[in-house]
Amino acid sequence: MYRLLFIILTLQFIVLTAYAQQRGQLPNVAITQNKNTVELKWFCQYEGVHAISIERSLDSGENYNRIGEPNTIKKGEQLFTDTHPVCGSNWYRVQLEFNSGLLWNSQVAKIYMDSNQFYFNKKNLPIIPEQDSLFTGKKKNTLLVANDTNIDNIDAYSYFKSLYINTLPANGNILVTLNDGDIHNYTIKFLDQYEHFLFQVDGIKEKSYSIDKRNFPRKGVYKFQLYKNKEVLEIGYVSVFF
Repeated sequence: MYRLLFIILTLQFIVLTAYAQQRGQLPNVAITQNKNTVELKWFCQYEGVHAISIERSLDSGENYNRIGEPNTIKKGEQLFTDTHPVCGSNWYRVQLEFNSGLLWNSQVAKIYMDSNQFYFNKKNLPIIPEQDSLFTGKKKNTLLVANDTNIDNIDAYSYFKSLYINTLPANGNILVTLNDGDIHNYTIKFLDQYEHFLFQVDGIKEKSYSIDKRNFPRKGVYKFQLYKNKEVLEIGYVSVFF
């Protein structure tokens, strides 16, 4: 009797384990490339989760920065799409914060984005000024075709991701990530399609800072100028959607 019960429980455990692995149950995270984006999927089996963050590293799985949050924190299947991965290796992990304050990290998921295989929409791509740090231009081995200077026509596939300022896919807000933000003084200026000044954020002294999308007049692509101690650190573009 007990032996039969033991066999039944063992078989149930094997089936559930295989099912969990198939669904990518934490700590495992399934990762795939979809054109220019990276899709992460996993199954969260935990209760009492207060928050979940998606973190990414560009240097061998160290120095992680928060880039967003999943579609839900409820128990079950969860997913996240990184709309602006960088060329080369990208390391990801899922961090859970429980109601008790405990922080827990998933296993690391890695993917390599080959710049020669990046997908670009060839219709109405703009010319990004060559002096900009994010310039990709008409260089050898690139698929980018630039023939439109109207910033309104820039889409998500026409420029590479900034190292510091990006859109959060989950809510559309702008995430600013500065590893030494607590040491140096940062300022960000935003401009519209006509290079008109919109607004600026002064005296940023945090490593991670969020800018509400409602500061922008409408959806579209905006130019930014990032200053570190009053010197230009990066000039690029960021998408805003509502």
